[in-house]
Amino acid sequence: MAKVNAQLELASNEGGRAKNLLLSFDRSWPSSGTQLQRTLDSLLAGPWSTPTTLPQTLAASATDGLALVDAPETTARTASIKALVDDEGQIDQFATILDKPETMTGRTRAELLTLLAVSWQNPRNDWTTAVTTTRNATVKTLNSVTIAPTENVNLVSAQGSVPFTVINGLPNEAANIVLRASPSNSRLEIDQDVSKRILPDSRAALLVPVKAKLGNGQVILSLRLFSPTGVPIGSPTAVTVEVHADWEGIGALIFGILLVLLFGFGIVRNILRRRDRRRAERAAHAEEPNATGEGGTDVTVPEDTVPEDTVPKDSERG
Repeated sequence: MAKVNAQLELASNEGGRAKNLLLSFDRSWPSSGTQLQRTLDSLLAGPWSTPTTLPQTLAASATDGLALVDAPETTARTASIKALVDDEGQIDQFATILDKPETMTGRTRAELLTLLAVSWQNPRNDWTTAVTTTRNATVKTLNSVTIAPTENVNLVSAQGSVPFTVINGLPNEAANIVLRASPSNSRLEIDQDVSKRILPDSRAALLVPVKAKLGNGQVILSLRLFSPTGVPIGSPTAVTVEVHADWEGIGALIFGILLVLLFGFGIVRNILRRRDRRRAERAAHAEEPNATGEGGTDVTVPEDTVPEDTVPKDSERG
C-alpha cells in the first residue's frame, strides 16, 4: 500500500486538473473479511485522493493524449469463455438436487470470474490449461449422480417392485433425486415416480412399482433421474424386463392340485388302513374256539353242570 500511495501522490503533484483513476483488485479469496475495507481506508486517507462514482468518472472529460484502443479477443479464447458460461448454466440446473444449491453455484461462479481476470493475459500464465481443468471438473460434477448398471430383470408375478441402485458421488452434498421409468410397451404399467434423498458419497436402492398387464414378453424400461424441480440429471439408461405374469396363475394352480392330491392321498390311505384293520379283527374272531367245540377241539362238560332233565333215571338205565 505504501507504493500505491506514493504513486498517487506523484500523480497529484503533476498539476493540471484532477485525474480519474480506475483501480481493480484481483479475484483471489481475501485472507480476512476486513482486508478490503482496510485497503480502501488506506487509499482514501491521503489528501491527494478522493472517492468518486463510476457515472461521474464516465462523464468526466477524457485525458488529452490518451485513448482506448479495442483489442479483439482471439476466436479460441472467445469459444473457451462461451463454453465456460454454458458450463456454469448446467451447474446451476444440476444444483437443484441439493438442499442448498448456492453452495455449488456460488463456488462455480467464483471460479468463472477468476478465469476471466485480466491477469491471465500474462503469457506466463497457462490460461488454456486452467480452462481445461475447470471444464473437466464440471463434467465430473455433472456425472457424479448416476444409475448403477442393472442386469435383466425377470418378473413372474402380476405386480411387484423392480430395484435400481442410484449412486451419489458428491463428496460433501446430499442429493435429492426422482427416478422415472417408462416402459416400451403396454405389458407393464408404472403408476408413479420414486423419490429418494441420498447421502454424500453413498448409494441407495430405489424400488419402482410395476404391474403386468398383457401376457408375457420382453419390455424395455427407460430410466432417467430428475431433480425435484424436473431438471434431467445425468445420462438416461435402460434395462430389459422379462415378463412372465402367467406363471403366477399357473404356479397357484399347480400348488392347488398338489395340495388336493396330498390331502386326497392321506384320506384314501386312512380308509384303506381302517378296512385292513377290520378284516384282521374279523379273521381273528373267526379262529377263536367256541362252547360247542367248533374248530376241532373236544370240550369236557362237568357232570354237575349238566341239567337235571338231561341225566337218565335209574329205570331208564336198566
